[in-house]
Amino acid sequence: MRLTEKIQAISEGSQSDGYGGSIPVDVVDFEAWASIEQLRTSKDIVQAQVSLPATFRVKTRKEFNKKHIVKWRGRKYSIVSTPQVDFVRRSRIYTFDMHELKI
Repeated sequence: MRLTEKIQAISEGSQSDGYGGSIPVDVVDFEAWASIEQLRTSKDIVQAQVSLPATFRVKTRKEFNKKHIVKWRGRKYSIVSTPQVDFVRRSRIYTFDMHELKI
């Protein structure tokens, strides 16, 4: 497994706007290298009629949780599965699925 894609774990924060209010900003918690592959949808008739977002499977060495938003190639993704841990040769590989956020 080659970790060739750079991803960021971001959370939402706020920054003062200088007028007594605040504006929402993205705060980068950390960056990680990952292996990302698109999962195939089944040929189900119901799925063909409904426009489902693409699902990606991510494998990385850094621990993500469902509160993080993943930023990859300039787009934001939400984690839709609980990250699973695999112990491989003295290191941990975290695997989770994500969908693109429609903002």
